[in-house]
Parts: sequence; C-alpha cells; structure tokens
Amino acid sequence: MGDCLPKIVKRERSIKKAQEILLENNINSLPVNIELLFNKYGYTLVDYATAIEYCGGVDPFKFKDIDDCLASTYLSNNRYLTIYKNDIKPYGRFVWTLAHELGHIVLGHLEDFDETDVRKTLSDNQYLILEKEADAFAAELLAPIALLKNIHGLTPAMIQTMCNVSEEASIYIYDNVKKFGHKNVYANVEYLFFERFFDFVMGGERKRFLPSR
Repeated sequence: MGDCLPKIVKRERSIKKAQEILLENNINSLPVNIELLFNKYGYTLVDYATAIEYCGGVDPFKFKDIDDCLASTYLSNNRYLTIYKNDIKPYGRFVWTLAHELGHIVLGHLEDFDETDVRKTLSDNQYLILEKEADAFAAELLAPIALLKNIHGLTPAMIQTMCNVSEEASIYIYDNVKKFGHKNVYANVEYLFFERFFDFVMGGERKRFLPSR
C-alpha cells in the first residue's frame, strides 16, 4: 500500500474520469441522475435508516454522529456499498454527496488503499488529497466545464438551476470555470461536449444559453 500513498491531488485525472463517465453513458442533458449511475455500475446505494434496519438495528458503520461525514462507501467482496444520511439538505448537497462518493469509487481510492474506510488508513493530509480528488470529480460530473465555459452570461445561479447543486457548490464551480476553463483538459473535449449537449443547450427555455463568440 505504501507505494500508493497520495502525495499530490491528481485533479486532471479526476476531471478526465468524470468526462469519461458522462460520455460512456451518453449523458446529454443536465442535471445528471447520480442515483441512476450507481445503478448502472452495480454499486449499492442505500440510506442510513434502511441500512441499519437491514443490520437488525445494529450500527456497524459508526458515522452517524460525525457531522462532516454525510455518506460513507465500503468495499467488501469486490462490491461497493454507499450509505448516506437521511437528512441531507438542501437537495443540491445530497446530489454533490453522492457524486463525491461515486468519485471515490471510480477513482479507485478504496482499491488503492485496500481498506473499507480510508479515514482509518491515511494521515489527515493524505485523506484531504483524496477528498479534493473526489470533489474535482463531482464538480466535473455534475457541471462539466467543457460545456459551461461556452454558455454566454454564465452565473452561479444558472449553474445551481441547471445542475441541481447547492449555492455553495455553484460558486465553487463558477470559480473553476473562470480559473481553469482555458486548460487543455476541457478544450480537448469542448466540441464533443457541445455536440453531445446540443439539444439541451438549444432546446426550449435554454435557448438563452448560447455559446459565446
């Protein structure tokens, strides 16, 4: 495991993985249905109350009272189980939480560290690196910059409405569009994303979201 210990945030890798998920699942509109993606990949997703009921009232997960932990993902017998708290609000925060956990799975975090709970395995700094990678994945999956960078007059409020994310997340994504939108990791798929999402961008009320010239 030592060779896999994270030293830096692999942000670009996380973004490319999110882009890959969007493209291979032929996603062509927003918001992205995260629960459907869990189902497509065969990852079990269940709320905390249901999980505890299934366990006969016993709590083997030990994260209910951890305020900053809204969900947790476990790997057992080559199967992933993601459990989320029942009271995650607003809805945008719930969506982000599930996308974040999906990021941990598809980025191989649990496989790389061979533990069902990486929190117990890594230092605080190493764990923070994985959290930032999962956040980078979640942001790109829910609000692909390759698409958003070409929306004329883009605002955080527009991102919040289109992508079903929280106000906090919409500001984070908007800042990323401005800071990183020029990078090759987005430019390389820019035309492909606009082509894929063309009907969404041009359809109905979204005719105002025209690509900037």
